[in-house]
Formats: sequence, C-alpha cells, structure tokens
Amino acid sequence: MPIDEESTPGLSGTRPSTTPPKYPLGAHLVDEGTAVLGEAPWTGRLVHVFEDGSGSRLLSPTGFVWTAADHRLRPATADERAAYEAVSARTDRQRDALAARIAGLGER
Repeated sequence: MPIDEESTPGLSGTRPSTTPPKYPLGAHLVDEGTAVLGEAPWTGRLVHVFEDGSGSRLLSPTGFVWTAADHRLRPATADERAAYEAVSARTDRQRDALAARIAGLGER
C-alpha cells in the first residue's frame, strides 16, 4: 500500500520530478546500503518514491518501512523474492493465529 504523502511529515513542498520512477510500486528491491559484513542486505517492496528523486520507501516482510537512497537499490533476485514472500506469509500466519487467540480470550 503506498504511503500517503498528505499524512507523511516532510514530504510536502517537494517538486514533481520530470523523470519517471525507475521501478514500479510493489517491486521487490534490495537496499545495498543496509549490507553489513556477513549479513545480506535488506529486501523490501517499493511502497513510495519521493517526487524529488531523493529516495524511496521500502516495506520489509514483517511490516517495517525504511527510506533508501535510490542509487543503492537493485532488483531482487528470484531467490531474494522467494525468501521475502516466505517471511511475509509466515508473518501473516502468525498474526492471524494471534488474532484468533485474542478473539478466543474474549469468549471466556
């Protein structure tokens, strides 16, 4: 889901970009700027591109949103996309199980 610019602080007053976004919203991207020795860089889904071209916002499979510099992004490989989707599905199942458990507590 795209982040609403109207309700996001710091996004007002940006000038429209004359160049189209490099990646479509929803694309799986890897932020090489998050790579640390021995750790893989983060993979996220593109949810927002700043109009001034200064960066993008990505969504992790667990729901964390971060800002990435566009020059550090690359398309995710098939393995990286599959890993993202597996974590996302597991997170969805855990959330749904917890919601059912909480709903069951109210029935006691």
